Amino acid sequence: MATQSATRRGHWPALRYEELEWRASDHGLASRAERRRHEGPYRAAIPLTIARRSLRLADDVLAEAEEAAGEISRFDSEAGDELVPFSAVLLCSESAASSQIENLTASARAVAEAEIGASDGPNASVILANVRAMTAAIELADDLSSASIRAMHRALLQATEPKTAGSWRTEQVWIGGSSVGPHLAMFVPPRHDRVSAAISDLIRFLRRDDLPVLPQAAIAHAQFETSTRAPTATAAPGERSCTRCCAARR
Repeated sequence: MATQSATRRGHWPALRYEELEWRASDHGLASRAERRRHEGPYRAAIPLTIARRSLRLADDVLAEAEEAAGEISRFDSEAGDELVPFSAVLLCSESAASSQIENLTASARAVAEAEIGASDGPNASVILANVRAMTAAIELADDLSSASIRAMHRALLQATEPKTAGSWRTEQVWIGGSSVGPHLAMFVPPRHDRVSAAISDLIRFLRRDDLPVLPQAAIAHAQFETSTRAPTATAAPGERSCTRCCAARR
């Protein structure tokens, strides 16, 4: 009832959690005390359903968002054509900046060498894959679907993690804590069998045209991060890039 009431008022509800049983894999290097700390149930997030959820922003927030969107539109109309020759450089810069969030860094030269096969540096290869994922995202931005997002994911991971490229995760992941289990984590994303439905709901949200553009993009980004969360750090930067490109279609 509380959630329904909050939805009617336009308030954004807090994330809810569910209790799940944890089945630990064999961690031969973990101490008995460590294993005991990761026994029993744990709590994982439940994705919000946002496709039709109303959004009410404070007047000052809405005004700032509309002003920022107007500035972006103005910049694009005035300088967009001049930047076209530098699109590859800008994509590379954005990919490198996004990758730094996961402590993945490489020089522009290393990324360029990786592109022509003259470098096998792991970080440069990951950032290059991020560039390719962003390129795919831009090309597919007008075709928002689960299949198109998986295509972006495939472009990101086909060289480094071919077994998972183009697929949603199939295991529980968590942020912080211990590799033994999720019990001490700072955040535990939804269980893997909730991801597909969450993505379908997110796509319907992104297709709406009744919301201010930048808040819609910000919410989509947060929802994507919360629901999917890559099992490895190498995938996370590209997934962020994918959702930014999808949200920017408007």
